[in-house]
Amino acid sequence: MVKIIHVVMLFIVIIGLVGFTEFTTDEPEKDIRSEILNVSYADVTKISIINGLSGDSIDIKNGNKITTLVNCISGFPFTETEGQKDVNGYLYALNFYEGGQRISTVTIVGDDIVQINGVYYKSNTTQIEKCVTDVFESGK
Repeated sequence: MVKIIHVVMLFIVIIGLVGFTEFTTDEPEKDIRSEILNVSYADVTKISIINGLSGDSIDIKNGNKITTLVNCISGFPFTETEGQKDVNGYLYALNFYEGGQRISTVTIVGDDIVQINGVYYKSNTTQIEKCVTDVFESGK
């Protein structure tokens, strides 16, 4: 009798795992966090920010501000948008440099649309602009 109970319990566990796996294997959203961090941001020496509305620009060279901005932007989930049609205008354009070499470009197109190294992504938050605005305003 105990052996039958163990077999039934094992069967239930296996069926549960198979069922759980079936529901969690939908095509995953592309998580851009890994892509935005595909270069060593510990080596970023400068971030150049251009305000697309005013044309003003600043260079951030302070390590703490660089870390704050990178952590803020990379803390949001992004999913690649379908269609990849070019969008005119932008709120902020950010160029990340290591020494004199540009290593990445992030353009904040709208409240929830970002272009990272030429690919458009959508986020479920509208706080991305705030990350850059805070750093931009403190760097003036």
